[in-house]
Amino acid sequence: MDTFFAEYRIIDNDLCNVYCDQIMANVREHFKDDDPKEDKLNDHFVLSGRLALNLQTDEEEPIRNVVFITDSREIFEYHQLNANAISPSNTGVINFKNHTLINFNELFIEVWFFPDVLSYGKYEQIPVQIISQIPEETL
Repeated sequence: MDTFFAEYRIIDNDLCNVYCDQIMANVREHFKDDDPKEDKLNDHFVLSGRLALNLQTDEEEPIRNVVFITDSREIFEYHQLNANAISPSNTGVINFKNHTLINFNELFIEVWFFPDVLSYGKYEQIPVQIISQIPEETL
């Protein structure tokens, strides 16, 4: 399992880092290409929202939710259909037309679908949406 969040302590709460790692690892595993050179998942599933903004600007704005974003309908629908199994310790999942909200006692995690091509950079090993492209409604 990928442990980018836990390894780099992206969030102060260790359990929240595990929740984020579960989602990233599950999506990466399900959509990985057999040829690592052709694995384009980073192009289609990235960290966004306030946390991505904080990581790229060294801001310390408090976060109430972690946002992942995808431009792939297939990835979004897969996550939406499997959110309970991917995040078994959730306290509720709410599906909307263009995003899924997963509630944990300590945090909300959202997965958004936007059909625009993603532009991303990296923070350590985590793909993050570039600041200029982060949708206002995810901040």
